[in-house]
Amino acid sequence: MAYLLERDELLACLSEVGVAAVVGMRKAALFPGDRKPRVTRGFEHLQARDLARKDESGKLSLHPELLAMADTVAHPGLAIALTRDTPALPTQIVVWHQKAARIVEHALLTATVHRWDAVDTLDTVLGRLLRSMDVREVTGVAPVSVAMGQGAFEAFGQLAQQGKAREAEARIEAAGLVGRPAQRIVQAWTKPLARCAVAIFKLAGTEITDARQLVVVQGLEGLWLVTQEPAGSGPLRVETASLALVDGAMRKALVELKALV
Repeated sequence: MAYLLERDELLACLSEVGVAAVVGMRKAALFPGDRKPRVTRGFEHLQARDLARKDESGKLSLHPELLAMADTVAHPGLAIALTRDTPALPTQIVVWHQKAARIVEHALLTATVHRWDAVDTLDTVLGRLLRSMDVREVTGVAPVSVAMGQGAFEAFGQLAQQGKAREAEARIEAAGLVGRPAQRIVQAWTKPLARCAVAIFKLAGTEITDARQLVVVQGLEGLWLVTQEPAGSGPLRVETASLALVDGAMRKALVELKALV
């Protein structure tokens, strides 16, 4: 079942489970200066929706399913965060939180509205993640790839975002890719139709014990995947991508984190 929650309602839910941090939310949003009255107001709204009821002592208690969801969002062992940026829309953030067998999808729909939805398996999560990316394969172009050190790739990205296409192309050429393929990469980073960053965290309490990241960029002339091998220290690999390749990269990351077999 899915629940739409206003920010005050969300704060009330999380106050019941001893939250310290939530993947995908800023600390200031989770602990505003007026948090106490907002939590009280949130419980009142939840009570009006029959999602919180008073017990024999008069204390308000959450609906059991909503309480279990709050516990999963506040204390996951695994979190998969998607951040999607496009030129015309606000940044979209969706996070999947897993604790034991329970998975909760947390979508930040607006600055003040959230959606929690129960998800059955990580396979379902991967399917939803690909749909949330809303990217498409580009056919009829030759597959290419290039490996770059992290510093060189960051310099290339900054030049592309500044609109310095020729300087950015020179960075790609220095990595060994020239001609039209290099221009296609530069075009995608200079004027992306969509940029999707996926971060997968393994957690113990609030501590991140391991992580994997990948980026998918939609250009006019190609879909691109950025991965790092070995994770955290190796060169970055930029390659033309298919949806199957993106799915495979996410599955590989989950297997490495021992979250998927």
